[in-house]
Amino acid sequence: MTFDTSTLSFQDALSNDRSVTIHADGLISDAPGNDDTTDITTPTLTVLRAYGIGNTQADALNINVNLLNLNQIWNNNVFISEADGLTFGTITIVADWWRDFNVRQLTGNVVQGTSPRLQANDFTFTVDQVGAAIGTAANPILIQAIDHGDTADLSAKATGNGGMFISENDHMYLNLVDARSGDIGLTAVGGHILQVVGGTNIRTTGTLTLDATYQIGWLGVEVPRLIAHSHNGYGTYISDLDGIELADVDTAGGDIQITSTGTILALDVVTPSSLSLTASSGDIKFGAVTAYNAFITASTGSILDDVAIDDNLVDITTTGTLQLQAPATGQTAGTATNSLDIQPQNGTLNLNTRAGFWINILSGSDISNLIVNVPAGATQIINGGGLTYNVTSTGLPSNVTTINEITNSNMSLTLTNESGDLNVVKIDLGSGTAGDLNNLTTPGNITIGQCRVVFKAGIFCS
Repeated sequence: MTFDTSTLSFQDALSNDRSVTIHADGLISDAPGNDDTTDITTPTLTVLRAYGIGNTQADALNINVNLLNLNQIWNNNVFISEADGLTFGTITIVADWWRDFNVRQLTGNVVQGTSPRLQANDFTFTVDQVGAAIGTAANPILIQAIDHGDTADLSAKATGNGGMFISENDHMYLNLVDARSGDIGLTAVGGHILQVVGGTNIRTTGTLTLDATYQIGWLGVEVPRLIAHSHNGYGTYISDLDGIELADVDTAGGDIQITSTGTILALDVVTPSSLSLTASSGDIKFGAVTAYNAFITASTGSILDDVAIDDNLVDITTTGTLQLQAPATGQTAGTATNSLDIQPQNGTLNLNTRAGFWINILSGSDISNLIVNVPAGATQIINGGGLTYNVTSTGLPSNVTTINEITNSNMSLTLTNESGDLNVVKIDLGSGTAGDLNNLTTPGNITIGQCRVVFKAGIFCS
C-alpha cells in the first residue's frame, strides 16, 4: 500500500498485513487530540520522503510495525511512538540536519537492524515495558550527530532490566541515561563522552560501560559498577553518588579522577598518569591499582585492602608520589590484621591518618622520600622494601610519640608530630647524601637517640 501526498495527518487507524509506503512532501503526523490510537499497523513501514514525522511528542506518529525504513527525511523532527518492538531498517536523510529523533517504545525492544547510523541533533529513546532493551552489547543503536559541531545530545530511559547500548560516531553529550536495573554501554567511536549539564547523567543498578576515543567526563553517575576505557592520551573523570566499584578502568595516557559520596572499591585501575580517588563518605578499598602518581583520600573513612585477610598481593603500585590520607578521627590505612600492600618505585610516600597505619612495602619498592604526619596515640608500622618504620604513640596524658626505629639507606625523611613530645630511638638513613633528614616538627621536645643521617639546614641531633 502506497500513499503519495503533500501532508499526511492520521485521524483513523490504518491496518494492513502488507508493507506500507508513504511519500509526503510535507509533515507526517498524528491528528491533534488522537495521540493514543495506533495510526499504522503493518509489518514494514517505509517513508520515502517527508518533511519530518511528528513535530512534537504530542503529535508523534503512533505505529505498530516490525521494521522501519526512513528514506530522505528533510529538515525537521522525527517523533515516533511504537507499540510492539521496533527494528531500524534503512534510515537516511537529505539536507544538513534533523532537529530531534525521538522514539518511544511501548512494548518490546528497539533494535538496530541494517540501518546505518541514525543522524540528528538530539536523540531520545524510551522503552516502557519492563525488561525491554535499547540495542544490545553486540548490536548497539548507532547514532551520529550532524549539527552542534558534531555533537549529539542523548537521552534514554528504560523501565526494567533490559539495558541500553548506544554507539556515537563522534562526541556524545549526555542529558540523562537511565536503565533502572539494566546494564548500560555507551561508546564514542571518534570523540568524547561528556555531559550537557551538571548533576546525574547516568543512572542504573547494573553495570555501566564507557568507551571513548578521547575523554570521558566529567560525568555524574549513580551506578554500583563501572568499566571505562579512554584512549589517545585523554582521561576519565567521574563523580558518583552512593559508592562505586571500579571493575576495569584504564586510560592510555590521561589522568583518572573518581569522586564518590560512598565507598570506592578499586579492583582494577591502570593509568600511566595520575590517579585521584576521593570518597567523601565511606572507605576506599583496593584490589590492584597502577599509576604514576596516586592521591587517595578517604575523607571520613579508612584506606584498606579489598579482602578481609592479608593476601600480600600488590594493592597499589606507583612510580611517582603515593599519598594516602584518612584525616578523620579513628581512621587508618590498613589494619593490624590486614596491612595495605604497596609498591612505590623511586618516589614519595606521604602518609596522613588519624588512627595509624599498617603498611607492607613489597619487594621491588624504592622510596626516595618518606613524609609522615604522626598523630599522638596512633600505631604506625611499615615493613619491607628495605624500610623499617615502627612507631608507638602513647598519646595522652603523657602525649609522647616514640619512633622506635627508622632505617633506610636511600631515603629522605620528613616527620610531623601533631602534639606533645617526639622521642626518636633510632634513625639510620645512611651516611651518604641520599639519606636526608628534612624536618622533625613537634610542639614539644624532640629527643633523638642513635642517628646516622645527612642533616638539612637547621636540623640537629640531640
